[in-house]
Amino acid sequence: MDARTIERMDPVRYTMYLNLLRRVFKDVRRYYRAQEKVEKTTEAESMALYAKKFLETIRALRLKFLYSPMYLARPSIDLHQSGFPHFYDICQLDADRSTREERLPKIPETDLLKQLLLEHVMSVGSSTANEADTEKLNSYLWQISERAYLERLDLRVQFFQFTPGKLIPITSAEGHDGDDRRRSYMFSWGCYDAETNCPYVYIMLLEQELAEQPLDAPDNPEYVKFLDTVRHIAARAPMNLMAIAARLDESFRTLYPKALKRLCVGPLVSPLLHKNIGAVDPSSLPARLQPIFERADVADNDYVLCFRVEYVMSEREERPRGLLSALSTQKAKQIFHVPKNDRELMRRGASAVVSYVLMSHQLRQHLLEEDLAAVPELVGATYLVYQTNGGEIVDVS
Repeated sequence: MDARTIERMDPVRYTMYLNLLRRVFKDVRRYYRAQEKVEKTTEAESMALYAKKFLETIRALRLKFLYSPMYLARPSIDLHQSGFPHFYDICQLDADRSTREERLPKIPETDLLKQLLLEHVMSVGSSTANEADTEKLNSYLWQISERAYLERLDLRVQFFQFTPGKLIPITSAEGHDGDDRRRSYMFSWGCYDAETNCPYVYIMLLEQELAEQPLDAPDNPEYVKFLDTVRHIAARAPMNLMAIAARLDESFRTLYPKALKRLCVGPLVSPLLHKNIGAVDPSSLPARLQPIFERADVADNDYVLCFRVEYVMSEREERPRGLLSALSTQKAKQIFHVPKNDRELMRRGASAVVSYVLMSHQLRQHLLEEDLAAVPELVGATYLVYQTNGGEIVDVS
């Protein structure tokens, strides 16, 4: 990745950027919450949950960087590919969460810091404040925000490099017609990919043999192993979804992944990010969308968000063959369905793919057929539009 396309933002610009992200994910969450009420789908429920977690990550990052000293690295934004925070900043959340118990005792309590801050402001007039006074003021502000940031970090609240979700039992009455010798679960997790700098959400339907202790039983050590396996195999987002599903299937002795869905969020393009940024590759999506933004005369904080839903399903199970197959302890292997006559589905390792584009109503009105030649990412997508004053997200495709 070209280093020129990774922007290190100053506090003012970063605050504007975080406000944009907050708006984007509120819109995403609004759309999926509406879908959840209508369709009662696990996709809608999970996406609303992880959108909320990403909003909390945005709030945490703002606390981390708003008053941090200039000698610390500025937050990094991937302008070329994703429009999202750089993977390094998400990794820092994990590092800070692991060291928070060691660092918090070294930072004075918030009430004391506020008192010291007030005394400092009262003792130093604005007209007589020198550089040292300003530095001391910023030090108090940084310590207050740093303590609030560390206290906020929680694996159950924010979106980290790997974010486990809920393990939910599924019954036949809820629409799953599974093997009566097995129990069924739905499990979701989120991850932040290092290569694309984008958040991903996975949803897996799996079955477990009834003879085994339920995976969701309290203090079941197998659940810890299950989480470690998922983290090891699917904490990144490689292109081929079937390869992930097959590796998970091979790694579980008594668990059977029956379907795996991946929601890929990004890229995000906005005039706020990309206007007058000359370093962006002319062939990149932001550069190709810029003339359309200008023609539609959209606001600087308008945006285009692409996201994609991929899923792969097991069409059958294949048991060991041969003379000793009846004595074999090897589990049945899942055979996942990927249409062989579709090159794109073969490349992604998916049974099906659905693409979405979320944009302002004004931009959608100015989107012409000839624009699709320059922006093929929009071809075949389901168009969702938002109004600048809020309200429902409407499907206009």
